Amino acid sequence: MRGPAPPFDRQFVEIVNSSISARILTSFFARTASRKTDVTAHRKRRLQFWGRDPDDDRLLAQALDGRKTATAGLARDWDIAEGDYDDGGYVVGDLVEVYDRRGRCRCEIRITEVYETTFGAIPERLWAGECCVSAEDFRSGHRECWAAEKLSDVTRIVGCHFELVSVANELEPPSQSASCPP
Repeated sequence: MRGPAPPFDRQFVEIVNSSISARILTSFFARTASRKTDVTAHRKRRLQFWGRDPDDDRLLAQALDGRKTATAGLARDWDIAEGDYDDGGYVVGDLVEVYDRRGRCRCEIRITEVYETTFGAIPERLWAGECCVSAEDFRSGHRECWAAEKLSDVTRIVGCHFELVSVANELEPPSQSASCPP
């Protein structure tokens, strides 16, 4: 039977535990602070659906006609904003302006469900909400769009469901789109 751990073992465990705790707390406070202090505190949150190339608005068209009711992202990047029209970190209840690839506000959606899953266990409600015919169709399309990623069955992703709230009546140039829709 082993006796009490030598002091250096306890010290090592304390350092590891405090390091892990510090990372968790830092991540939590960074997410909480960013939601309260960033530019989204003064405007609605924003989203762009990323297609296969910079001009691909097919996903937006699917959302506008009511077929697309979900989107997904890599869990490690979920809270990270991407450009001027994609705030990241969406939570249930968020009212979000959706922009086309030219920066024009096209509609508003409300986030209804956000959850984490893995790339190997895509639930039907997610792949169907993404207008895919199966989980494998979902994986195939996302492998193409996330080609730079090393995706495996254990890669964590976030599923995000939404409902279409309103559609913009007129398309304005990005510099004049103060709010969306009227």
